[in-house]
Amino acid sequence: MSTLTLPAPFATLFLKLQSTSSPVAASYKAAGEKLSDQNDLIWNKISPSVDKVISSAKLNLEQWKFAQNMSLRPLSSPNDSEGLEQWTKPSHTQLKVNVDGATFVQQNHFGFGFIARDHDGILIEALQSCKPGAIDAELAEAIGVKEALSWIKRKGWHNVIVETDCINVVHALRIKVHMISPYGSIINESKLLLSVLNNVYVIFVKRSANKVAHFLARDSYSKADCIISRDSIPTMLMSLILKDS
Repeated sequence: MSTLTLPAPFATLFLKLQSTSSPVAASYKAAGEKLSDQNDLIWNKISPSVDKVISSAKLNLEQWKFAQNMSLRPLSSPNDSEGLEQWTKPSHTQLKVNVDGATFVQQNHFGFGFIARDHDGILIEALQSCKPGAIDAELAEAIGVKEALSWIKRKGWHNVIVETDCINVVHALRIKVHMISPYGSIINESKLLLSVLNNVYVIFVKRSANKVAHFLARDSYSKADCIISRDSIPTMLMSLILKDS
């Protein structure tokens, strides 16, 4: 991994921030460090400008403030399924997509998996994929959600509930803050997809209600866009689906 070299004025500011323990300083340090690492890994090792680092730090601080003060509410949820501990079937007019992300630290890879089911809990299709990159778990979760939304768009589906067990991604999708960072870029793409999809919502559920997607994400290592249909369901996956139903 390459190292971000800071110009002297910003380096001095950064060192001063490191010597303090205020929330603002912590936000600036965390944002600067995260941008350096993730931009190196994801955006072809191109170091961000000083202005971009400072701007992103401010935006991330605002995001943190919004998240602390915001109650967990659906964007425009059609039901009361937010925060459920067990998977439930969607209504007859809806589809449900569960999504999860995973990181494989030793292999410097990350993966994601998602599954679509109908009102009877029957598998429509599932997908799992693994990509190179040593990213943090929250970014992997955000990428998984974005890929699931892109998949829904390609399928031409509408009236879809998307469930994730990453509450921070759900918060980020709901706050009106435009974030300038690799993570923020993924969130912004997801917001754009949601704006053009018809009656598609992203809600938070507990891990216990997201077991199938969790299995797909953890099982995604070494798989590239592996599509699972009704006539090719692995035994373990079928067992988990039946337990949900």
